[in-house]
Amino acid sequence: MSLKSLKGNPVSRQLTLKLVGLAAMAACGIAHAQSSSVTMYGSIDQYLNYMKSSSGKSLTSLSDGSTLRSRLGFRGVEDIGNQTQVKFTLEMGLSSDTGAAADTSRSFDRQSWVGIANPTYGEFRVGRQNTALFLRNELGLKDIVILE
Repeated sequence: MSLKSLKGNPVSRQLTLKLVGLAAMAACGIAHAQSSSVTMYGSIDQYLNYMKSSSGKSLTSLSDGSTLRSRLGFRGVEDIGNQTQVKFTLEMGLSSDTGAAADTSRSFDRQSWVGIANPTYGEFRVGRQNTALFLRNELGLKDIVILE
């Protein structure tokens, strides 16, 4: 049955067009069956600060950034075939008191990079990234000395 013969039958024409659309979506799904993911992550770092001076005056406040400051980030991976992945990370600092960006002069002030990874060739990244010193502090490995 061709589309020309369905001209007078609107129910059959709608069913055929739905089947054609479903087949097209299935074909796109098969072509895009490689795995990909995007993760939203973050942390809120607040602490109760109590200070007392030698004069006897004291101050109690809720403060931001005891250890690593508050942050919001997006991390993604896309498999592009042949065991190769495209990766990205966008991370920005936040003021947990107000929710405003910590650095208003640029978006994603913490990390902003894109990279490509392959088991044979390793990983290559371009952009603003954390250093080994930052990772050492983030993982709580403060006793490890990094020689530069």
